[in-house]
Amino acid sequence: MTSRGAQATALAALALACADETERERALPARLVAQLRECAFFHLLAPRDCGGAELPLPEYVPLVETLATGDASTAWCVNQAAVYATLACRAAPETAQEIWGNPHTSVANGPVVPARVEPVAGGHRISGRWDFSSGCRHANWVGAAAVVDGTQLVSMLPIDDVQLLDTWQVQGLRGTGSISFIAEDVFVPARRVIRFGGTPR
Repeated sequence: MTSRGAQATALAALALACADETERERALPARLVAQLRECAFFHLLAPRDCGGAELPLPEYVPLVETLATGDASTAWCVNQAAVYATLACRAAPETAQEIWGNPHTSVANGPVVPARVEPVAGGHRISGRWDFSSGCRHANWVGAAAVVDGTQLVSMLPIDDVQLLDTWQVQGLRGTGSISFIAEDVFVPARRVIRFGGTPR
């Protein structure tokens, strides 16, 4: 078993031990999140140039499957954050480093919405609501996706810039904490805007 495989097995056992708390609190417990960060599982797919493991999918997928044997919500949150970290390849290098260069970073996000995006000097101001934001309660950044002039862009916002709205009253995958977040006229510097289209670096 690889070292990451052994880590996944240990993390799955911890996730199983935390399962009752995870269900009750509808979020991953702090001690579990701390271990996921310590093992850099939120960064398994992040590019190497910002400290990620940049694993090939055939190596990555079994790790998520192992986590799921302990707790499905844990595996879901890890996969959401890890896959989202691949967005770093569309960000400017300094932006990727600012966000994913922090080994404790976990980014939550929501589907594209018709947000209000107003250009201003140095960037834009954004307002909107994003739902189904898995892992919001342990994230330190959120990605607020919108379409502007036919181009999808993602405004990267520190978690303290948004309001969390508890909308996740469910039975399945309760521990993902897939709540909503709201941005109200938040300024986003141009360097923290990631645009789709073109060739990833």
